[in-house]
This record gives sequence, structure tokens and C-alpha cells, in this order.
Amino acid sequence: MVVGGAHRLRNRHSSLFSHMRKIRAHHIVLLTGTPIQNKIAELGTLLHFLEPKRFPGLEEFEARFGNPREQAEVDALLTVLEPYLLRR
Repeated sequence: MVVGGAHRLRNRHSSLFSHMRKIRAHHIVLLTGTPIQNKIAELGTLLHFLEPKRFPGLEEFEARFGNPREQAEVDALLTVLEPYLLRR
């Protein structure tokens, strides 16, 4: 499944998110030209959409990556994100 305009899935409480989660697919690609708007919750929601078993809880994701204070914390987030990003 390829989802264009994936930025619309940033709200996990939206009806679009709920309806899209019901679609079963072996592979999911999210396309968006809209950057995450400085909210780790939006990023966590997109990752949860892609892999709910690996990213089950938004609270856990926010606790781990929500307020990076050291470069090592930023690097840890980038390491988690690397397999999911394709940048031009």
C-alpha cells in the first residue's frame, strides 16, 4: 500500500487513521512532502501506522525521544528513523 499525503495520518485519533489501519498490507510506504511540525507525537504516530508492533505506544516513544538534551539522544532517534526515511 502506498499512501500519498501521509501527513494526514499524523493524528492517530482521526477517522482517516482509523480507516486506513483496517487495510491489511504486507508493505506500506508513506509519502509526504510536509515536514513533521516539531512534534515528536506526529512522528511517533506515523511510525505506529507503519509498524504498530515495533512502535506500540506513543507515550513510550515520547518518553524516549520527546526531549533530547544530548547529541547521543538525537543520534539514537536518527538510528531508529534511518530504515524508514528516503530523502531527496
